[in-house]
Amino acid sequence: MQQQMKYIQLLGMAALLWLGIASCTTIKMAIPAAFKSEATPMKVKGLNGWPINERVHFGNFQSNRIRRGWNITSTRRQGSWSQQRLEDLLYKHFGVGPQELSTRQKDKFRFELEADSLFAEVYAREQMLSQSTQIRTQTILGDWGRTQNYLYTFAATIIPGGASEKEVWQLELTNVYDRQKDTARRLFDQPYVEEKGHASNGTDTISIRSIYITKAEGKDGKEANMPFRIPGGYELKWDGGLVCIVDAFGKNVWLHNGLEPKDRILLSAMASALLLRRIQDIKG
Repeated sequence: MQQQMKYIQLLGMAALLWLGIASCTTIKMAIPAAFKSEATPMKVKGLNGWPINERVHFGNFQSNRIRRGWNITSTRRQGSWSQQRLEDLLYKHFGVGPQELSTRQKDKFRFELEADSLFAEVYAREQMLSQSTQIRTQTILGDWGRTQNYLYTFAATIIPGGASEKEVWQLELTNVYDRQKDTARRLFDQPYVEEKGHASNGTDTISIRSIYITKAEGKDGKEANMPFRIPGGYELKWDGGLVCIVDAFGKNVWLHNGLEPKDRILLSAMASALLLRRIQDIKG
């Protein structure tokens, strides 16, 4: 995980440097022109608010207080003294060398979203499991870490108001990283991550796919390609048609104008759940 956090920080610094060189002022996620003409963006407010009274609202959608559980992280060192090699024991004697760490982080939250006398209840949980190698160099280089494998899972149950058992939706999102399968080699290469995402009520299915920011807009309004891509959000497709875009970078929710009110509240609840997560999954 430490390696990915450094990677995200490196991307941020590189983005600022590149923006300065390219005289660009904003980085924004590109919205497909066809969808943009048929959808309405809504700015999401209340994200990262006060934990004691955290709420989100956008457009005519308003949540009640977000009720969160404890965001718990635990780390365990692997391997016993008898299992270590001689060189590892020497490293340990001098306070340097590799350590194998297993980290588990979990979080959960629930809330209700309402609009125009319609509402939906959301019960969500997320978990991260990772194994990493960390080395204390005791030099100006500081500590160094490398993720070996990583599993992130997010699940949410969405219950539309007055819904029958057949109308309850289950949302699942997973990200799996295995260093042995990673093809990232160059400076701005992103780690290879296997990702799956969907929501279903047993009859209908909504696919969920990550989207990335690859362009920046200059002062003259012209777009320029970035030398790397950064995570931007998610697109939700229903029956193969794009119905919602969650812009996590710009904190916007785009909904297709042709949706029925009951579908709008459902998709908005899903979008809110994705935005309210506190554990950062690795993006490929």
